Amino acid sequence: MYIDTPPPSYIASLPPYVVPEAVFLGCSLAYLVASFPDGFLFVALRLVEPDAEKTGGMRNLEAEDMLRAGKRLLAVVTFLLDLVKGPFAIFTGIACGALFIKDNLALDDRHHVCIPELSLYMLFLPPVAALLGHVFPVWLQFRGGKGFANALGIYFLLNPVVGAITALTALGIFLATRLSPLAAVVSMALSPLWGWVFARYVWLEQPDVTWHFACMALVVALIVIGRHKDGRVQMLLLWRRAKQ
Repeated sequence: MYIDTPPPSYIASLPPYVVPEAVFLGCSLAYLVASFPDGFLFVALRLVEPDAEKTGGMRNLEAEDMLRAGKRLLAVVTFLLDLVKGPFAIFTGIACGALFIKDNLALDDRHHVCIPELSLYMLFLPPVAALLGHVFPVWLQFRGGKGFANALGIYFLLNPVVGAITALTALGIFLATRLSPLAAVVSMALSPLWGWVFARYVWLEQPDVTWHFACMALVVALIVIGRHKDGRVQMLLLWRRAKQ
């Protein structure tokens, strides 16, 4: 069972309320799953102290926070968890939305869920909801992380080409400057451009998929950049130095 390009008969029998409800269900589940505070779990297990100066205080901690606290292994584990949490949340949201559609259409397991509007909305809205869940988790009074690893995992799921280019850009900037916030901001700022250029590599073939994917990448980039205050400051300082 998956979302695919439809035969016309599936569209005619679809009630008008089903698509918005399925999209809302998918986005809600993606948000809730991605809001699981995996980084803060290490605080609850007393593996790291919630020092406000080193780890950012009582919020969902990320790999950079673990490095500041001197926990390199936990930093790697946290980064990997954040990397896979977004794709897992998206899969959960899309699967539940598809099941909702199948129940409303009374389809058996041999059929696919094939509604083009649902396909586009379910492909590009749950990723944004998943990122918002990580950045603003309801379990920690909406005090989450900065979202770079989570956004990177979303890109790798939806478009591996964009994910790889964004990751390599961030790695190159970090190796050149040793400034991880700057690397995150610049690589995210360029990601909508890569999304536009390489949108045809998205796993769902739709005529206007380029616009949808580029817009989704732009929203994801703005959220991550908005959370990286240090990276914006570093980029501004480097820009002023270059002008002098």
